[in-house]
Amino acid sequence: MTDPLPELSIGDRSPNFVLPGLDGEFYSFHERVRGNRTLLFLSSGLDQKTDSIITALDSARRDFEALATDVLAVVSGTVEEVAVSAAAREATELPFQIFADVKGKILQGFREMLRDSTSTPISLVLDANQRVLMRIDVDNGAGEYVDSTIAYLKSVPQPSDRQVLGNSAPVLLIPNVIEPELCSALIHRWQTMGHEEGKVQSVLDGRDHERVAFEGKRRLDHYIQDQALTRELGLRVVRRLAPEIEKAYRFEGFRLDPFLIGCYQAERKDFFRPHRDNLSPTNADRMFALSINLNTEEYDGGDLRFPEYGPHLYRPSTGAALVFSCSLIHEALPVTRGRRFVLLNFMRDVRPPDAPRTGRPAGGV
Repeated sequence: MTDPLPELSIGDRSPNFVLPGLDGEFYSFHERVRGNRTLLFLSSGLDQKTDSIITALDSARRDFEALATDVLAVVSGTVEEVAVSAAAREATELPFQIFADVKGKILQGFREMLRDSTSTPISLVLDANQRVLMRIDVDNGAGEYVDSTIAYLKSVPQPSDRQVLGNSAPVLLIPNVIEPELCSALIHRWQTMGHEEGKVQSVLDGRDHERVAFEGKRRLDHYIQDQALTRELGLRVVRRLAPEIEKAYRFEGFRLDPFLIGCYQAERKDFFRPHRDNLSPTNADRMFALSINLNTEEYDGGDLRFPEYGPHLYRPSTGAALVFSCSLIHEALPVTRGRRFVLLNFMRDVRPPDAPRTGRPAGGV
């Protein structure tokens, strides 16, 4: 008995797959996406419904181009079956890629990951990094499907204007790691289940000591001790952050500290002065820091800054994660209005001390 495939939901990265195109050549899905959003359409065969949807997608090509969205279709059947049907519609020059899902296993896999027991086609909108933004209903006819897809694409924030950067901190900003409902639940937990003054670690006589140090840090913390919630949060880190860290930094294999919910309040003038996160003996194995904003729209100030890499300020959207090496100097600027709630954790190295460490961050300054 094989293990079930992991669930695929909003914020998760679509898996890669390799299938033949209509020319018979094999292509990798991740090879065919080049930085735009993607509309991924999957169907069990070229029946009348699928045919009408592909025709409607072709007719709306200019709309998708204007919205910086590529279209990609996966249709179950042999290359010959799919190609002949495409040729019959005079669609051999479609402006988007059609894959032939020869054994139907890709569609089957997506159904399992989406926990979908129906037989209807599947349609997913993916961001530029192939993460799921939305599943679009395909039950109401080709025209309504395409119209609703375009309406959704117009409703989401458009890509930022291109900027020429002279320098930038080596950090990752990953959206949709935590759902809005869970962000609200975590804030409610901090408000109703207690919190305490955040502490810093210092070394005295060769040993680590925790203490409140208002000269360097002011924040009220709630440590999450609920095992079910810890597993739920850890699962999101594994599904939505671990692949990005492996891709960007070629690092995998870590354990997490207990999660904590921190709150920086404007009325207290809360802040965290510039510091590194891995200088004490007990924290030397910290590799990456994880910071997930829970209510970005509800406060001013509170941005993160990495002064070694310029004056730029970093402000993840609600539910988005900022991941960075614990060796980087960073600070949380004072909150000037409202309260900033943030979910925090560290990723620690699980490799033996004598294991090779390609690209391991330095432990000191």
